[in-house]
Amino acid sequence: MDLLLIDNSNIFIGLNQFEYGARIDYIKFVKKYTNNNNQKKVLAGSTPPPNDSFWRTMENNNFEVHTYERTKSGEKGVDGKILIEGMKHIERIKSPGKLILMSGDLDMRPLIEEAFSQKWEIILWSWKDSISSEYEKGDLRYCFKETKYLDDIADEVVYFNNDSYSKEYLGNRKLRLAREKQEQEFDQAKKNAKDKISGLQYITDRDIYLAKIDELTDFKQISEVDNILSSAKMEDDKLKKVANEKAAEQRREQQRKQDQEVKKQAKKEKGFWKRNKSWIAGGIAAASGIVYAIKKSIK
Repeated sequence: MDLLLIDNSNIFIGLNQFEYGARIDYIKFVKKYTNNNNQKKVLAGSTPPPNDSFWRTMENNNFEVHTYERTKSGEKGVDGKILIEGMKHIERIKSPGKLILMSGDLDMRPLIEEAFSQKWEIILWSWKDSISSEYEKGDLRYCFKETKYLDDIADEVVYFNNDSYSKEYLGNRKLRLAREKQEQEFDQAKKNAKDKISGLQYITDRDIYLAKIDELTDFKQISEVDNILSSAKMEDDKLKKVANEKAAEQRREQQRKQDQEVKKQAKKEKGFWKRNKSWIAGGIAAASGIVYAIKKSIK
C-alpha cells in the first residue's frame, strides 16, 4: 500500500504567496495526482480553531488527521508524527510501494533515507520557495524518483472560500480578477471618451457619438472607443476650421465696411472744405481785421 504524508504546516506556509484565505484542496490533489485507491493518507498540522471544519472534512474523506498545538519553538510534534507514521508503515508493509511526501522540510531526512534503503519509490511535492536545498542539490536528491512543485498545479488545487457552499480555485480566480480588471478599464475608457466628447465645442451631433460608445459592451471593443473619440475629434476639428474661416471672413467684411466708412467720411470732409473755401477764407480775413483794429485802438 502506498503512503501519502502531508506536512500541512509546511505546505500552509507556502500559501502565503497568494491572497489571504488561500487553502489547498488535498482531496482533489489526491484524486488527480496520486493512487487514491490504494493509499494510506496521513495529514498532520496545527490545532485548528473551534469553528474550522477543514480537519473534519479531511477525516470524512479517509485522511488520518493529527493536530498539535503550536509553541514558540515551532511544531516539532508535526514533523515527529510524520516521521513515526512513515517509519511504522514502511516497517509494516513488506512489499515496497510509493511514498508521496508533501513537505520541503529537511526534518524528513531520516524517513527519506529509510524509505530509500527499503526500495520505496519516493515522490516529493513541495513549494519552490519552501523546499530544502538538500532535496534539490544535495545527496538526498538521488533518493527521489520525482521532485514535483505545487506551484505548477496551484491553479487547480489552491482555492478560496467564497461562502459556506462554494470554492473558487486559483485559476478561476485569476480569470475572474482579470475579467473584472478589464471591465473596469473598459468602463473607465468609455467614461473618459464620453467626457472628452462632451467637452468638444463645435460638433452638434455629439449625442450620436455618445450613444455609439454606450452600445459597446465587450473589452475587445476598447479600441473602438478610441476610434469613436477620434472620429468625433476629427469632425470637431473640421467644424472648428469652418467656424474659424467664417469668423475670419466676418472680420474681413467688418474691416472692409470700416474702411469704406472712413473713406466716405474723408470724402465728405474734403467736399465740405471745397464747397466753403471762399466763405471760410473771408471769415478768416474778417477775423484778422478785427484783431488788427483792436490792437490799434489799444495803442
